[in-house]
Amino acid sequence: MALASKTAFRRALQDRPDLVHAHFAYPDAAAAALLACEAGLPLVVTCHGSDINVLTQNATRKTIIARSLRQAVAVVTVSKDLSDKVASLGVDPDRIHTIPNGVDLSRFQPGDKNHARRHLGIGTDGPLLAAVGRLEPVKGYDRLLEAVAAMPDINLVLVGHGSLRRPLEHMAAQLRIQKRVHFAGPVRHEDLAIYFQAADCLVISSHSEGWPTVIHEALACGTPVVAPAVGGIPEALADPALGVVVPSGQATDLRAGIRLVLDKQLDHAALVESAAAHQWSHVARRYRDLYASILKRN
Repeated sequence: MALASKTAFRRALQDRPDLVHAHFAYPDAAAAALLACEAGLPLVVTCHGSDINVLTQNATRKTIIARSLRQAVAVVTVSKDLSDKVASLGVDPDRIHTIPNGVDLSRFQPGDKNHARRHLGIGTDGPLLAAVGRLEPVKGYDRLLEAVAAMPDINLVLVGHGSLRRPLEHMAAQLRIQKRVHFAGPVRHEDLAIYFQAADCLVISSHSEGWPTVIHEALACGTPVVAPAVGGIPEALADPALGVVVPSGQATDLRAGIRLVLDKQLDHAALVESAAAHQWSHVARRYRDLYASILKRN
């Protein structure tokens, strides 16, 4: 990656940059570390989740990641949970900063639930769950289907694509819930809001997460969240008014959490207000302040 990026990087140096900022610890930060060192520029790295939670499980890759992060003048993580894991790699805690992901409030806003369902062609008056993400093992959607199978009044729309599309469709048929599970396929990010607006609840069933951006995207649409206590999720949903954090993504825990949220008297305006605290302008301001502090030191 460093070799393939070298021509573009050298062209960028003509604009006299002050620092190099890489997103994801591997391979991006590892490549950026080589280029930044060669150019004599300070390196900033943002870790997003799977780069630390998953990729460091390989010993060789873990060594490369740790070396790259220790070279950085600042390592940004999207959750405190990730900060602790980065520190365990030997990175100075004073150089680790937690800046969660943000939400675009111009795109994610409350909308009429019935209109959204009609627009999507989901003709149901009953509770509708939404799950948004790659159809891959880490997302635990098999467990979510098991939970839906045990709740005969519940419908689910799965938004995303991946290698498990056909196996999950087959599982839904085996569980006899194929008429209650809608596979929306891949959806452009700018078109996601209507799915949150149509849903009564966003459900996350992942085995591993960093800071899921879909949480505050759903909240910005006035939709509560049910999610397991993994990664930065307990931080994102620290206020019980925003939804329910369940002990795990197992079907029984998900089912209990979904029932709790559906039975709650929710203040939807409070959900939107909570998301507003994470709008991208606030995130950008924190990055700007971090850059300024780095340049002041160098």
